[in-house]
Amino acid sequence: MGVGDFIRSGVGEMAVARPSDGWGHVTCPYRMGVPPVFAQLTVQNNEAVVFRRAGTILGVLGPGRHSLSPAGAPFLESVKSSDGGRYDCELVFVTTTGTRLPLDGSVGQLTDTSGRPAEFFLLGAIDVTTSNPAAVVSHGVGIGEPGPPFDELVVRRVMHGIRQHLGYVLEQGLAGPTDTAGIAAALQQAGRADHLGLAPTGLELARIEVSRLVSGQNRPPAGVHASQRRAEVAADESLPSEVSARFGAARLPVWDTVYEYEAHVSVVGQFEGEAVRGADERWLKEQIVQTLRQALTTWTGSVLELPQKKDEWGRYVTQVVAPQLAHKANKRGRVVIEGVEIDPQEAAELKRRRGAALAGR
Repeated sequence: MGVGDFIRSGVGEMAVARPSDGWGHVTCPYRMGVPPVFAQLTVQNNEAVVFRRAGTILGVLGPGRHSLSPAGAPFLESVKSSDGGRYDCELVFVTTTGTRLPLDGSVGQLTDTSGRPAEFFLLGAIDVTTSNPAAVVSHGVGIGEPGPPFDELVVRRVMHGIRQHLGYVLEQGLAGPTDTAGIAAALQQAGRADHLGLAPTGLELARIEVSRLVSGQNRPPAGVHASQRRAEVAADESLPSEVSARFGAARLPVWDTVYEYEAHVSVVGQFEGEAVRGADERWLKEQIVQTLRQALTTWTGSVLELPQKKDEWGRYVTQVVAPQLAHKANKRGRVVIEGVEIDPQEAAELKRRRGAALAGR
């Protein structure tokens, strides 16, 4: 590459790193085109960069700063452009540790605590790692697209594995429907034995978390509070009581302004009123979760108070979302929040701070 080419391409092009909006995903493509020769590649401690061309893996570079030169990455010589200024290949950043992906969806028909079959919904998250980033790109991503689409593929595979395995867990008495910790432990063991289908993606299951397992009919273990709110809706003659758009949001961050501590809450609920289906249902679920996320950024008070204020939050989200839904789909209804749960370790820390504050008075 000549001096003129260098000036025209700009110094920024010579610095190659994961895009700022690519964090939080297992994979992320480099979007600035093919890398120039002698570019400086920065790889963070929890990632690797995989180079490929036409589906063939050329090589992998781990954490550190690398010069994309014959000395720093000799495997790139075979793909140098005809003018000798660029490498004709693509770069895919792969997070090797610490990627957390939310789980939210139906796990099929199970038997609830009353002994009756019901469709259950699971809310939780998985942490995934990899010791083979090349396999993640070649086998996991394959001809697909890195980034969010690959994350979605991983979640679909895991949810399919959970649907296949959870009935066995309950039937064998390895855990009960209300024992989320026991369910998570059983699924963790299944994941290590690759019963959750992660192996073809090149990923390994580091941890699985089950925050809630609730039935669509709101039988136990969904709770008596949800049943009471259903009765309130049913008593409103002007509003139907069909249930749709069950939603869940895992580990939403919220700042405790009393004890100056960031905690994470998980929320599950549903929409009650005129049934919402199809694309409108997907839109509604996204709007509900987005509204909750935005509302929690304005929270003032202790996070420990949030579980007792789920009815207030339900009314607030309804006020925001219901007019939009009525305009978009001509549907009426209410958002009902069934449960708000604080991360157990963070809840314990908040209680410790509360106790210390009380003792200091």
